Amino acid sequence: MTTLFVALACLVSPAFDNEIPKGAREAFEKTAEFDLYSLDPSQGRKKDGDGNFHGWKVLGKTTLKGADAKTVRDAVEKGRRESNGLVAGCFNPRHGIRFTVDQKTYDIVLCYECLSADVYGGDHELGRFLTTAGPADALNKALRAAKVPLPTQ
Repeated sequence: MTTLFVALACLVSPAFDNEIPKGAREAFEKTAEFDLYSLDPSQGRKKDGDGNFHGWKVLGKTTLKGADAKTVRDAVEKGRRESNGLVAGCFNPRHGIRFTVDQKTYDIVLCYECLSADVYGGDHELGRFLTTAGPADALNKALRAAKVPLPTQ
């Protein structure tokens, strides 16, 4: 028996502004350190509460500073810049980033499976940007170096 897999994907309009929302982008560029989260998408999104990051189960986290933070930040930015507008219809994030600048906290929830990221200012969603799958390697490397578990699927 042959199984046919169909991926739901679309190409976003060329007019799509694929920027990280302004306040979050400026803060991300300025921050000297941030927390990198390993998220488990296997149980789906739950109501926000203890032990999760915008509804996704947290497997662990590490704080990145200096060159390590720059490497991850550069990878996220490169993925955003190199996006060709392709996005899938899922959202199974495995990575999260939290940073605080001028007493404002921002979060990025990244899904390298569907090639998109949600951006939050506090508990409010500020927007979304698209990415490539490339940055996942840099984020996973940083998590492994800190002995933070990665999701099994």
